[in-house]
Amino acid sequence: MDIQGFMDTAEVTCLLDTNALYEAALQAIGLQQAEYIILDPLVEESLLQAILTAGARPIFIDYSPEEHYYDTQLLEDFLSLSTLVNAKDELIYRKDEAVVRAMVLTQNGTPSKVIEQIKFIAQRYHLVIIEEFTKGFDEQESGKQGTISIAQVQTEEGTAGILLQRPLQTSPLARGLNRSKQIISTPESARIIKAPLQLNAIAPTKQTPETRLAQLQQHTFLSRNKIAPQLLQS
Repeated sequence: MDIQGFMDTAEVTCLLDTNALYEAALQAIGLQQAEYIILDPLVEESLLQAILTAGARPIFIDYSPEEHYYDTQLLEDFLSLSTLVNAKDELIYRKDEAVVRAMVLTQNGTPSKVIEQIKFIAQRYHLVIIEEFTKGFDEQESGKQGTISIAQVQTEEGTAGILLQRPLQTSPLARGLNRSKQIISTPESARIIKAPLQLNAIAPTKQTPETRLAQLQQHTFLSRNKIAPQLLQS
């Protein structure tokens, strides 16, 4: 894949230190300690670890029984019943009044109708979308769906991470994004791409099923049919 295709719609940053990729994305959206971020149960392990290291808390939304993607009805039910938008246009979890900052869209063959549902829900509830497309790197619509889109890739210089940042029209969602360039464009770990660069897919980080099952039990896991645990145990 040629990176030039992203440059018309996003600011592209290449992080030569892949360990900084997920940290940079989280700082770019302004994620704070004790805030929440919505995830699918099989999210990329490196991203989950970055979220936990930042002191944030995951809310796992199980998969639909019909398709192994976000159960969007479950997601909307949770947001409508358990959250509210405060005077600062922040989404607040009623349980403890902490901010729900963002949700992660993992690209791995996700149908376009599910993507559109997720984007609609995110806009309605003032959530930033982080699109993680390491697994779906070669899919046509990957890298184009998030406010922040991230992936681990193989470049001419070796393994790297790319972070795509798009301008936002809605002010509540734009909070914190203007700081990202200051955070990630240090000479040691990042550079802004100015010319075409060839990118190739890379195998995502794997976790053991036992580890992920333990993580689902430890944190908030919303489910109707326990689809993700069944997939992990199969």
